[in-house]
Amino acid sequence: MESRFLKENNPFSTPDFSGKYTPRNLYDPVKYILDQPGKKIRYQLTLLGCKLFSDNNQNALDAATAIEIFHNFTLVHDDVMDNADTRRGLDSIHKKWDINTAILSGDVMLILAYEYLLKCPQESLQAVLSNFSKTGREVCEGQQLDMDFESLPSVQMDSYLEMIRKKTAVLLGSALYIGAKCGGASEKDAGHLYEFGVDLGIAFQIRDDILDCYGDKKKVGKLKGGDILQGKKTILYIRAWNCLPPEDQAIFEQLYNSQSETKVNDVMEWFHKCDVKSYALDMEKKLFRKAINSLKKVETSNENTRELFDFAHDLMDRDH
Repeated sequence: MESRFLKENNPFSTPDFSGKYTPRNLYDPVKYILDQPGKKIRYQLTLLGCKLFSDNNQNALDAATAIEIFHNFTLVHDDVMDNADTRRGLDSIHKKWDINTAILSGDVMLILAYEYLLKCPQESLQAVLSNFSKTGREVCEGQQLDMDFESLPSVQMDSYLEMIRKKTAVLLGSALYIGAKCGGASEKDAGHLYEFGVDLGIAFQIRDDILDCYGDKKKVGKLKGGDILQGKKTILYIRAWNCLPPEDQAIFEQLYNSQSETKVNDVMEWFHKCDVKSYALDMEKKLFRKAINSLKKVETSNENTRELFDFAHDLMDRDH
């Protein structure tokens, strides 16, 4: 189910970089990933943030495009680091072209994102660039933490939540903040929207962790149990490890780090034993309620806020 906003407003249109810049073999991969199917959630959140404070979200279109380009830049490089051959059911860029192309095309996407941000309204530009730069730094920090976790036997839940706050959630918060500033919002209201987006983003990532193991492969668009195969310390792993006695923790850790052909199914049995899915769903709901409380603090019309409430509920009801 998609929100009314997604159905009726401003579908994302990939800029024609290949027609504007050369060489084409640098920009064709950019068009390739931006053209891939997806909800374009960050793009839509930027526009929604603007719409709360302005009758015309045209002021936020360039910013929304920048956010979407930046998000996809991180996916290109993530796929290289994760050695992931598919993205949204299609070949990843380094698989379709090569690793060097993926790295360089990703780099130019970051520059393109800044070029689009510079088109934002002058009165909001400093705040927009400051928030976006901080967000970009935190996304990199989150990615490093995620990689560091892979070599650790255990991770505390607080550390995991901080990792996904930086790696995933701050960009959703930034999208709303930047959109709101483009629409003329006060710093206070933009800040409440930012907190709403961050908590919604953490809940969103927890749902991703759940879907990786329990979702429909055809709908999710990637290999089921991919996080398990890569040894990622998701909320499911952390909950399982912490609920086991020491002697079982060692066995579980050894299995999680193994290359067994039955690894996914074997790990899923441990997950079932520890009822990790219910725990993760409860955590997701708590964060979602926290996000909604931040949204309620935003001083704007009830009608426009309702649209964002609906968007948030649709986002968390997803099965892929």
